[in-house]
Amino acid sequence: MHNNFAGIITEDREGYHFQYDSEYLNSENPEPKIALYERMLKEKDKMMGRLEKFIQEK
Repeated sequence: MHNNFAGIITEDREGYHFQYDSEYLNSENPEPKIALYERMLKEKDKMMGRLEKFIQEK
């Protein structure tokens, strides 16, 4: 947040995962990134819906 590296987002079959960077957590004012995570989940749901529709049309 605010151009500070906070961690890494990965995706696997179980969904998205976020791992905070230890330096970020130990910084003076770490801020949570929940809004970004929620937005990513919504985008993933939209993309999966589009993919399912595409597959059904074939």
